[in-house]
Amino acid sequence: MGNITMSMSMSLDGFIAAKNDSPDEPLGEDGQRLHGWLFRDSNKQYNQVMEAATKSLGAVIIGRRTYDNAHADWGDYGPADDVPSFVLSHDVPPEHNAKMTFVSDGLESALKQARAAAGNKSIDLMGANVQQQFLKAGLIDTIDISIVPVILNEGVRLFDHLGSAHISLKQLKVTEGDQVTHISYAVVKK
Repeated sequence: MGNITMSMSMSLDGFIAAKNDSPDEPLGEDGQRLHGWLFRDSNKQYNQVMEAATKSLGAVIIGRRTYDNAHADWGDYGPADDVPSFVLSHDVPPEHNAKMTFVSDGLESALKQARAAAGNKSIDLMGANVQQQFLKAGLIDTIDISIVPVILNEGVRLFDHLGSAHISLKQLKVTEGDQVTHISYAVVKK
């Protein structure tokens, strides 16, 4: 069974999307700055990060808000091309990408289906709400954060709604890129 991972680009003050995120601006107003490091021609970060992530990726679990904001950009596939994707949602939209499986019976069901699809490969989580639910439930193995040197002041925070229990982390790796710092942590299981 592979790891359950959350990977996000985040502002220094903890936001993964700027204010007013929508299908027209999935990362909010000027939020594309959070992913700008991926698309710089002067480096190979995008290829290195994407190659490492997709090589071991077996499934993706996505929050409904993330799906609603970004599915138009994904085309006929999901966020990771042909990797099986599961959208955690209360309902199935009438028009949706047929390659995406909507799961309306809870977190455990989405995880069970993703594990069956992933086999021994990892499961990646997309969307703050889904990541928060999994982190709060103690189900995440690794956290990969790409810290971008910007302070957004408002938007969607990554580490909100986690309750009051402390979550211990073990730092695994830190690498510096072009206007980004990548930090990987293991979540210490109790």
